[in-house]
Amino acid sequence: MTSMQPEGAKDWIQNPTRFKLREAKYFLDKARLAYTTYKEDTTDENRDFLLFSLDSFFSAARSMTFYMQKQYNSKPGFEDWYSSKQKDMKGDNELKFLNKLRVDFIHIKTPIIATVREATYMLAAYVVYADNHPLKGTEPPVTDMQPVIPFDTQVKTLEVIFDTNEYAANEGLGKDTEVLPFCDRQLHKFEDLIDECEKRFK
Repeated sequence: MTSMQPEGAKDWIQNPTRFKLREAKYFLDKARLAYTTYKEDTTDENRDFLLFSLDSFFSAARSMTFYMQKQYNSKPGFEDWYSSKQKDMKGDNELKFLNKLRVDFIHIKTPIIATVREATYMLAAYVVYADNHPLKGTEPPVTDMQPVIPFDTQVKTLEVIFDTNEYAANEGLGKDTEVLPFCDRQLHKFEDLIDECEKRFK
């Protein structure tokens, strides 16, 4: 009786490019979970968990094309096809930014992420009308007039963004780039590239 192997069980040997794509997806899922946790509880510790996951995703994502070249370089026509794709990738500002993030993480410094936050203030106050106001006498009686107690403040993190100020001039990016949508877009680009490569050369 033969056991059924899960899909992709031998990718690490038979299809290393696809294996590296699965690795990138794995770490992006980890980053997605860490992102949600960080938004709900914006602490230094939760920020670090998000950065750890992003670091691993950047590294895996950027390595896919190196794996692809190694795996398919001997296939007829691959070199010309990949050269054309490489020109497209070099003209993609977001992919250039992804590479910059990876290089910074590995060799220089942790890139800056920032939060877009919303603060809600709730204040209790007494309303007392002037003697000549038509509504005078309609307000509830104020028995013990006390100073207004400081209000309740609720702060909520709405977005987590890359602070792109230091990159924007060179990379052609907007002022801020939201972390997860950016990562999702780059993963889809690599996934489409690998799908096309496999259809042509596998």
